[in-house]
Amino acid sequence: MSDKPSQSKLTCYLFKEEFSSSLTDSFDETSLLEDGYRKLDLIDNSKGESIVGYLKKNSENIPAWKSKIEELFELPELKNISNSLIFFVKGDYRNFAFTNGYAHSAVETTKIEWDFGVKVALNTLANDQIRGVDTRKLSIKPHQKREVSNGNSTIGEYEFDFNEEFINSITGYADTHLVGTSITGRESLHVTKRIDLSEIEAYCNKLFEIYQQETYKEQFPFYDILKPCRDSGIYERFLSLLGSAFEEEDFSHMSILYPNIDDVAYYNYRFIYDKRYKDYDDITLSNILEFFSEKGIEITEIEFKKFKIKISDGQRSKSYSLLDYIVLEFDIDNRKYIHTNNQILEIEPDFYSKVNSEIAAKEIESLPGFEFLPVKFNQETDKDGKPSVRVESEGTYNKRLSESNPGTICLDRQNFRKFPGRSQDQVEICDIITNEKHFICIKFYKHSSAPLSHLLQQGYVSADLLYEVQEYREELNRLVEKDFGQDFIPVDELDRAQIKYIYGIATQADLNLAESLPFFTRISLRQNLKQMKRIGFETHIIRIPMTEGTDTEPA
Repeated sequence: MSDKPSQSKLTCYLFKEEFSSSLTDSFDETSLLEDGYRKLDLIDNSKGESIVGYLKKNSENIPAWKSKIEELFELPELKNISNSLIFFVKGDYRNFAFTNGYAHSAVETTKIEWDFGVKVALNTLANDQIRGVDTRKLSIKPHQKREVSNGNSTIGEYEFDFNEEFINSITGYADTHLVGTSITGRESLHVTKRIDLSEIEAYCNKLFEIYQQETYKEQFPFYDILKPCRDSGIYERFLSLLGSAFEEEDFSHMSILYPNIDDVAYYNYRFIYDKRYKDYDDITLSNILEFFSEKGIEITEIEFKKFKIKISDGQRSKSYSLLDYIVLEFDIDNRKYIHTNNQILEIEPDFYSKVNSEIAAKEIESLPGFEFLPVKFNQETDKDGKPSVRVESEGTYNKRLSESNPGTICLDRQNFRKFPGRSQDQVEICDIITNEKHFICIKFYKHSSAPLSHLLQQGYVSADLLYEVQEYREELNRLVEKDFGQDFIPVDELDRAQIKYIYGIATQADLNLAESLPFFTRISLRQNLKQMKRIGFETHIIRIPMTEGTDTEPA
């Protein structure tokens, strides 16, 4: 009979240093008991100061799909039954939580180190034994991606862009069994390991030592493009900036992103603040503002750490902080930071400079033979007495711009719809086209980066179709035939070297775009410019000034 310990599947979390002076700092026993957990007795009472466990037994839930299916079928009484276990361990340096079943929802996410699992995995995994990667993209619209392999691979074999993505989760196999054999690292660490649980404290100490190592820099040097910032002063400044953004409804540097990629399967979001709550079908910035308004919550008095989000799919539920969803870019003392997953990440200065220099190289001050008129705006006061800005509509500006520049045609709202096999799709060719074959796409940058996302999408899709689809070129020639002749764009052999795409971005900032645009936007713009170059089109960006006028129309 073997003396080896049995193999276990473990899921564990590391608590931040400020929640590790005593074991009870890491959890709220009252909340656990109210949620149906009961405290467990230890086999070895001498461990009472370092280990405590709680069990939620036989939790019964009616399947979420039952009521809908009963519209078709007669169903007997149905209930799903689950058990959940969580236990906390005090190591020599930090506290840990280990979960089974649905107990992960009992972990207070505001107290954990979000890079714990990833960092341990990167310090442990063999580079040629990676089975899967979840990435989070830094862009105007941050999104997550999962890629898996049915065999061991190197990180280079995955479609991972080191310049605009960072690792959210990684799965693979380890050369050493110190941590385990099969390992998945995200905010938590999931491992398969042979272990005698009476030695769990020593195992926690080993995990913390590995977490602090920097061996990952040899195989995954790109990981430090974003470095965790643990300065409490920076965090407090972030909270102040977050409050100002909501108060002013300025979301130009903010977005919402799921803390975990698996959460996309949940469909009910309960906002909870100071005993007030409301259910929503999605978490959006507009829904958050609506909640504040409806519940009479003064933004200037909000403690964002206390704002909870409970998500559910009708059977399972999880609890998060609102801060787990907030992505916010900000500057302090000439240092660049991004808040994501309830942690502050500092952007590595060389990476920041590299992105800026690549954007600056594509920025022009003027376009020969074409004058970009300033966009008009007026300072006003809304019905509540708050200052506001009325900007002329993009349609009005594009028409005015074309009329003031001979040899141009305004194609704003002239959508192409004749996609082969895709009759419902449509795309705007550009806003203004010149007889010099300049395709000019224009967007106003005000309080949100969303229009700039549309700008980049419009430009790339238009260029790709111009290159790939003959019907697109024919439709363009039809639109410009009266002014530019019927053979303006060769239908059969397109000479891409004759065509330039120009992204015109209107902003009140009196700075170059490489300096004034949000960093997320710059990363997206940089990637878009690379894509345009790959399909053979020269592309430039230009800042359009904005000036106070008197004849503006609503945007």
